[in-house]
Amino acid sequence: MNTLNPVIGVYEFETVVQQGYYVDKTEALQYIYDLGDGGTVALFCRPRRFGKSLMLSMADTFFDVRKGDKSGLFEHFKVASLPCFAAHNSVPVIHLDFKNCLGENAETILGSTFRAIREAFERYLTQDEIVGLSSSEADSLRALRNGNASRYEYESSLLLLSKAVCLQSGCKPMLLLDEYDAQMNDAFAKGFLDEVSPFFKAFYGSGLKGNPYLRVGIITGVLPFANDSLSSGWNSSRLDNGVYTVFPSECFAFSEEEVDRIMQDYHTLVPKEKIRQWYGNYVYGEKTYYNPWSIMNFFAGRERFNLYWNRTGSLSVIEDLLRSGSTQLNAIVQKIYAGGEIDAQSDFSYRYGDIYATAEAALLFLYSSGYLTSSRFDEEGRIYFAIPNQEVRLAYKKNIMDYYESKGAPLKNLGRLKECFLRGEVEEIQDYFEELLTAMNFTEYGNWMVYQSLVAFVCATVFDNYVVDQEISSGDGRCDIFMEPRDPREPGFLLEVKSSKTRTSEARLISLSSTCLAQMERMRYAERLQRKGVKEIHLYGVAFSWKRCRVSHKVALDSDTK
Repeated sequence: MNTLNPVIGVYEFETVVQQGYYVDKTEALQYIYDLGDGGTVALFCRPRRFGKSLMLSMADTFFDVRKGDKSGLFEHFKVASLPCFAAHNSVPVIHLDFKNCLGENAETILGSTFRAIREAFERYLTQDEIVGLSSSEADSLRALRNGNASRYEYESSLLLLSKAVCLQSGCKPMLLLDEYDAQMNDAFAKGFLDEVSPFFKAFYGSGLKGNPYLRVGIITGVLPFANDSLSSGWNSSRLDNGVYTVFPSECFAFSEEEVDRIMQDYHTLVPKEKIRQWYGNYVYGEKTYYNPWSIMNFFAGRERFNLYWNRTGSLSVIEDLLRSGSTQLNAIVQKIYAGGEIDAQSDFSYRYGDIYATAEAALLFLYSSGYLTSSRFDEEGRIYFAIPNQEVRLAYKKNIMDYYESKGAPLKNLGRLKECFLRGEVEEIQDYFEELLTAMNFTEYGNWMVYQSLVAFVCATVFDNYVVDQEISSGDGRCDIFMEPRDPREPGFLLEVKSSKTRTSEARLISLSSTCLAQMERMRYAERLQRKGVKEIHLYGVAFSWKRCRVSHKVALDSDTK
């Protein structure tokens, strides 16, 4: 192992171990072994680049009898002291990888999938005739190996492959299937999901539901609800998505202890807290983890903080939600960026069509994709989500700003806007928001949540050195937008946002903004900042009516007068 040479973008276990830096994840092999030989299918869903492919390659190298004796690769790792070590290279393994089975239309996606299946038949079946197959199965096997199979034969090919391998070897095979949802995700993003989903329903249904020739199936992907309930009928299926777990999450992501060891190996002087703020804070189960792709790129890149993980996606999940046309989803994305928690029911049975139709499905989509982490749970089964770290937060900022600028939003004057907030220049603040609404061709009149989310996003962007949150308890109520300085010597800001559901007069709009100020004073919203030692607190009442905005301002507690 060369500690100065992390191998980036390589998922073959033997190559990583022999040529680069490897974080010992071999305990996962014991958990796989403990699943037994009763056909259990475990579906592991984690964000991209979280170590799923490397884990499957490790399992393939360790268990597959065809590879000969590979125990030497593992003798210096944890698995060497575990009971499963005696079972190394003892069972046949079928290893399928669908991550590259993509295309611009249904025909090319299915064609690349058929090719991967055909190559598996060529790779794992060494005999032309398999004793025990029926004549029709033997005909299908030959057709699949020769590339002459019908679509129906491809649909039932996973069942036939596992049966043929079992009969050929005299032992039930282990199935390792990487990126089971790659084709469906690609088809969904490009608009032809309905053309490919029937094939995968049949393929997974026949191959995983009640398959008597399967020892165990380890399936990886991103979305647990990705394939329109494909997993609902899998035999003895178990879901591990970080909320519900089968294996400890250190089998995938990096734990606190592992990052400590990496830092020690690289003799880094970078504070761990800064590394955690940038690449950590993913909560799975009751522990906190780090993004392995970003951590290894960070050390390979001479310890420069950068956006490593977000650059690996072919599509922007955040931008897709913003461009969905849903006011609610736009508001949710902005609220997430502005800070704080947002909750959803912990039901992962959503279909693709729900992602852009319901807020809860969108949140679970963002969570599964790695753009949110679970911060806590309540007794009613709701999950509370938040942005995990600075790398992801900057991805939100870039996508939201790109989206607004594409709508004509004037975002280049944000530095000037910060000065206006600091000086209480309400007319310029009003003018900015009115210009913003006009440039964006804003049409969501009367929707208070959308106005609040828009203001919160602007404030979070302007005051990037502040903790910006929404709906925060303070005093006797909840403040709409709460901006806490990291240095208590700096001023704090509290904003209350209201909107008129109908067009209203100038006097009424000014009165509405004044009502916001009165509410903040009456409910003592400044109390939380005062307890934290903030000496100057600005209150802003922001009222909207269609594309018009009026702002009232007051300093609740001025350091010059204390």
